[in-house]
Amino acid sequence: MKLAALFLLAVSSATHALDFRPIVIESAGEGGKYTYLQFRDQGHAVTYMPPKPWLFIGHASQLCLTAPGITGSEIDISALPMKAPMAVESSNVKAFEELARQSLPAEASKVELVAVAFNPLVIDARQTVEVTFNYVIFGGPIRVSLLYAARENELLCFRVVARPADFARLQQTFKVSLYSLAGL
Repeated sequence: MKLAALFLLAVSSATHALDFRPIVIESAGEGGKYTYLQFRDQGHAVTYMPPKPWLFIGHASQLCLTAPGITGSEIDISALPMKAPMAVESSNVKAFEELARQSLPAEASKVELVAVAFNPLVIDARQTVEVTFNYVIFGGPIRVSLLYAARENELLCFRVVARPADFARLQQTFKVSLYSLAGL
C-alpha cells in the first residue's frame, strides 16, 4: 500500500503535454482509404489509426472512441500528468492495480479483480500494465480494462468499459489498433 500511496502522490494537476484534439489525416493505399489521427505533443506529432469504422472525438486530455452498433460501452485514451515519472515495471504492478481500482465508479458494487498483467502489449516500445475488473452498476454487469503506459511526465491510460457480452470483441479490436500508435 505504501507504494500505491507514493504513486498516487505523484499524480499532478499540471497541464498535459499530449493533446488529444486530433488533426484528421486521410490517405489511400493498399486498396483502401485510411484515417489517421495526429496529436500535438510539444512540437512533434503522435499518430494513431483508430479501428475502422469507429467514431472518435478528441479533447485536450482524452480521445473518446465509439464502436457503431454497440451501446453502453466506453473506450478512451487519456493522459494523467505526473509530478515525477513512474516506471511501468513488475515491482509497481500493485500501485497500478490500486490506481485502477480508484478509477471505478463510486456506484460500482460487487467489484471483482479479474486479472493484472505486466506487459501484455508493448505500445510504441513502451511497457504496459493491464488491470481488469468486473462490477455491477445500476443492476447491470460491467467489465473494465485499464491498460497503462508511462511517458516522461504522463501516464497514458487505455480504457475499455463494456457489458461482458461485448467486452472481448471491443477490447481485442482496441488493442490491435494500439499497435498503430507512433511518436510517443
